[in-house]
Amino acid sequence: MDIGSFVFGLAGLLALICFMPPLAGRMKLPYSVFLAICGSLLAYASYVHQWAPPVLGDFLGIVNTFDISSETFLIVFLPILLFETSLSMNVRRLMDDLGPILMMAIVAVIVSTLLVGVVLSKVSGMGLVACLLLGAIVATTDPAAVVSIFREVGAPKRLTTLVEGESLLNDAAAIALYSVLLGLLTKDRSWELFTVVNDFLLLFLGGGLAGFLIGRFTCLAFKWLRGWPAAEISLTVATAYLSYFISEHYLHVSGVVATVVAGLVVGSTGRTRISPTTFDTLSHSWHQFGFWANSLIFLLAAMLIPKMMEHMTWMHVVYILLVFVTTLSARAIVVFGLVPLLTRLGIGARVGKRFRAVIWWGGLRGAVSFALALAVTERVGLPAEVREFIAVTVTGFVLATLFINGMTLQPLIRWLGLNKMKSR
Repeated sequence: MDIGSFVFGLAGLLALICFMPPLAGRMKLPYSVFLAICGSLLAYASYVHQWAPPVLGDFLGIVNTFDISSETFLIVFLPILLFETSLSMNVRRLMDDLGPILMMAIVAVIVSTLLVGVVLSKVSGMGLVACLLLGAIVATTDPAAVVSIFREVGAPKRLTTLVEGESLLNDAAAIALYSVLLGLLTKDRSWELFTVVNDFLLLFLGGGLAGFLIGRFTCLAFKWLRGWPAAEISLTVATAYLSYFISEHYLHVSGVVATVVAGLVVGSTGRTRISPTTFDTLSHSWHQFGFWANSLIFLLAAMLIPKMMEHMTWMHVVYILLVFVTTLSARAIVVFGLVPLLTRLGIGARVGKRFRAVIWWGGLRGAVSFALALAVTERVGLPAEVREFIAVTVTGFVLATLFINGMTLQPLIRWLGLNKMKSR
């Protein structure tokens, strides 16, 4: 594809997403659900674009030729999404609820992965490692989808912090576990419990250390750039990508964890190194970057839905239902069983029953799960039946969470009266 066609297609998609938030609002649909619908319709329209007038037909034809790979999602969009969310986090509020957040982010990922893996391996006949890999993929939650609903109904800030904090570290933990399990499936790693745990901890903790050091270096560099707002904002964009790329490709640790930690460091320490006016400009700029990245990654991922669901059978429907029920059960074990246990042990503040009900039901999945499933389909060394099993099941499950949980989350918040709470 020539550069002119690529720019035309990208500009067309950007123009399209400009009108989606108000349209979603008028139709009373969660934004992520509306993006999924539009992406699927756009994919179908691009296959039969001959009917359209010249400009529209050319745009649809170009969009149809976009080579959307998993690397596009994980390298181009994911660092921006992670950094934007972590940059805007209130670290002090995050630390107040660190116990429940870590429980929901890390323990819930492990519990969900294990339950989904064991249940599917018994029913599907697929190998345990392949089913565990699918479990890790569906363990990632989408903060953008849930938080946008919270903002619409005016949910309490603490609830938003809990969900955002969980989703940030949840993505990091799930992708680190995904990397370990994919290595096992492709025979790049040995199948020993100690090795698996060691690799996971190395990826997770090593990524955290790398992100902390890169974030601190960025904060030190702000002293040299003080008075040059454009340069300071540009440095944060570079930090988002460099923390991800350096960690993944040179240090061989989790780039996701590194990006999250770097964003938290810049968001907390960095604000003391630059002027308040510049930090406000920085926050507004990153809000815009996040809107572009979230909209494009979801729209492009949704365009892959027809391709991913091409070989769907009734057995896949059974697998999707099993995954849906199992993930809800795993989440219930952690949210209603283990999180209250933390309070009894004096670790972390109490999380009320209404908060826990929303957190349990609000575990929507999104573009990251799509991207990881797509990465599996690109592994030509894996058996075709394994790739098809993961692609169809993950895609169907993500759509189920968006249309079932996503469409009912707002009424649930209102029914519980959380939209009327002004405090913690």
